[in-house]
Amino acid sequence: MNNNKKIPTLIGVLVLVFGLAGGVVLVNKDTIFKLGASPEATPKDVRISNITDTSFSVSWVTDKQTTGLIKWGETSNLGQTVLTEAGQKNTFTHTATVRNLAKNKTYYFNVNSGGVDTSNNGIPWSTTTLSATSPDVSHVSGTIFLSTGTPATDALVYVDAPGISEQSTTTSSSGNWILALPVAESAKDTLLSVYVQAGTNGIAIAKVYLSAANPIPNITLGKTYDFLSSTLTNSTNGNSVSESLVTLPDSATNAAQQSRFDLTTTATPQPETGTVTVKSVDNGETIYTATPEFFGDGPKNTAITVTLHSSTAITQNVTVNPDGSWAWSPSATLENGSHTLTISWKDAKGILQTITKTFVVVANAQEPSFVSTPSASLTPTPKATTAPTVAPTIAASVAPTIKPTITPTITAAPTIKPTNTATPSALPTAGSPFATIAFISTGIALLIGGLYLNFSVE
Repeated sequence: MNNNKKIPTLIGVLVLVFGLAGGVVLVNKDTIFKLGASPEATPKDVRISNITDTSFSVSWVTDKQTTGLIKWGETSNLGQTVLTEAGQKNTFTHTATVRNLAKNKTYYFNVNSGGVDTSNNGIPWSTTTLSATSPDVSHVSGTIFLSTGTPATDALVYVDAPGISEQSTTTSSSGNWILALPVAESAKDTLLSVYVQAGTNGIAIAKVYLSAANPIPNITLGKTYDFLSSTLTNSTNGNSVSESLVTLPDSATNAAQQSRFDLTTTATPQPETGTVTVKSVDNGETIYTATPEFFGDGPKNTAITVTLHSSTAITQNVTVNPDGSWAWSPSATLENGSHTLTISWKDAKGILQTITKTFVVVANAQEPSFVSTPSASLTPTPKATTAPTVAPTIAASVAPTIKPTITPTITAAPTIKPTNTATPSALPTAGSPFATIAFISTGIALLIGGLYLNFSVE
């Protein structure tokens, strides 16, 4: 065989060797081609919350909109997956819940963000389900706003209280949120720590007592709130801000709390006998239907203006019936969260009177709505939907009055420890394997061509 015919074979072997070496160099080179997730898709502030005897939730944020899921299992080998609540939708905030688990058992998981797995510094995260779930339940709710004053959508809200695991939820398109805490309603002096995580939109922190947490006064991202006093500071630098909490005398406290989500509405004392009354809902009451009927009594033929402040204001005129009763239902179902009902009319002297009622909707969509009868009897049954908002008309909040027997020890600008968090392992920046593939493919092609020529000559 002619030695000259071996040249293509040697060229092919050399190209193959250099292709493999070059591919290794390029893959490990920081500034050229890389495989993996970009830093913007790396999960941050990974938290475990909503732990029960049969489930737990995992949440995190990313610097860019991306999809996510968690891989979990009974051992560190994992093997099962759960998509986030957003499914295949690209989002900045992410929450995934694992359900139908065994009691008092440890489970493991990794976070997959943008198609790349992330562990807890090289090992899976883990959490243990409870042996039992408390039968006690208290509802807390509120509304979150961006610094621009618009509702904060899909913000993560975490609530901590002594003796319970961290609970979390996300805000609706109206900025509203609601949570059921495993705390007895009678424990009104329980101190709650609220932490809002909205990714690139910022965070917010608040302290509040359970007795004043349904609803909590409005929260704006980028600030720290102490609803136990009149202190309001900026969470980024600790400096005071221009917004101020309204301090009212004890006689006006109840009226102020009724209208805290609509501070332009004048709250007045309950009407005297012979004037218009509202019997279907009490101040601060939680109702379990998305289609309530409001009713009450009043002087016959009196013209009433009913206004419901939800995601949008609904206003309608109603006339008291000849038998002294009146009733009204909103034309649309109400979202879960805080709402304000305002009833206004002119009394016998022509003076405008107003009643304001604040209530919270926690409903079950499978149940029928409740209705009233002319005798003002009421048998409510549960029903529900998603949460509304009422955009504030002025930048102010109402500090709830604290009973003298409550003497908490907190700072004016509280901080919340990021429980159940961990720094994810470093991920390489995104890149392309095409350079390596090109080198290898060229070498293989030349090697095959050289061998073919070699054999054909022989």
